[in-house]
Amino acid sequence: MGSVLRSENVRPHAVRVPFTGQGHVHPMLKLAKLLHYRGFHITFVNTKFIHSVLLKSQGPDSLNGISTFRFEPIPDGIPTSDIQSNL
Repeated sequence: MGSVLRSENVRPHAVRVPFTGQGHVHPMLKLAKLLHYRGFHITFVNTKFIHSVLLKSQGPDSLNGISTFRFEPIPDGIPTSDIQSNL
């Protein structure tokens, strides 16, 4: 990989898209947090169902906060009513 010239104001950006199987999301989230700690801007893409599970398990404000760490839930085909009944 070649070197990239960048100014001191620009942070590298990493997009994390974990496989939505059991046991894949939390390790990928830990990796994303480590990269963020090292100066990366993070976009963490997950399904709406997994996003709602994270909110329930970690608290409603756990995914809010820093502007350089964003969560982007995408549709997964599960109706909203089914998501609520499975939580």
